Amino acid sequence: MTEKELSELTRQELLERLLLQGQKQRQLEEQIAEMTEQIYILEQCFNTKDRLIVELEGYLDENDEQIAALKKILSEKDSQIERLSASLEQMVKNP
Repeated sequence: MTEKELSELTRQELLERLLLQGQKQRQLEEQIAEMTEQIYILEQCFNTKDRLIVELEGYLDENDEQIAALKKILSEKDSQIERLSASLEQMVKNP
């Protein structure tokens, strides 16, 4: 609004415009407060998810270690079975 338009407004019109601006400002401040609260809640959710991801990664690492240990044991048992099978075959061939 130009100065000329502003000067043509009555006192009543100026007060009404000022009142409208104040109401709009309050509405915007309320929206900002709501959005700020939503952002805070989202940040808390992300932090919780991050902690859970780290915890799950730890469990996966532990499981990987257990799997590796079990694979080693299985390999040792397979070797033992092969040796025993070969010995058994020898015993059957040469009683």
